[in-house]
Amino acid sequence: MIIIKILKVTGGTIAIGALSIMAFVFVFNFLFFGNCSYQKQLSTYKNLSDKRLRVLYLQMSKVFKESNSYSISKEEADKSYPELVGFDFKSINVTYQSVLIGGCFDDKLVMRFGGLAKSKEKIESITISWGENPLQTEQLWSK
Repeated sequence: MIIIKILKVTGGTIAIGALSIMAFVFVFNFLFFGNCSYQKQLSTYKNLSDKRLRVLYLQMSKVFKESNSYSISKEEADKSYPELVGFDFKSINVTYQSVLIGGCFDDKLVMRFGGLAKSKEKIESITISWGENPLQTEQLWSK
C-alpha cells in the first residue's frame, strides 16, 4: 500500500530503490545467516531424556570452567571439546553460561545452564528459551 502510494507520488524512483534495498537485505540475511528456523531443534531438545540432559549439563559445565573465552563458535568447540560434536548449536556464551542453538537477530533459541559457579541460580538446571519478546521459557532439567 505504502509502496504503491510512493510510486504514484514520485514516479517510481524511490519505490524501486526501496524494493532494491529490501531485496538486498533479504539476500544478505539468507547468505550470511542461513535458515533462521529452529523449530526442529526446539522439538529435539524438548524431547531429550533426563539422562541425556544430565550428561549435557556435565559436558557444558566442563566447557564453562575450562574456557577463558567470552564465546566459543561451533567450529572451535568441535575441535576443543570432542564430546560436543553431536550437539547441534551455533555458539557458546561462556560469560552467560548459555548456548545459542538457532535463530537470527531477536528471534532465537537459547539454552541456559543454572547452578554453576557464575550462575545466580543455586539449583543445577537447564532451561530453554525461544522466540522474540516476550520469550517463551521452559525448564528441561533440574537436579
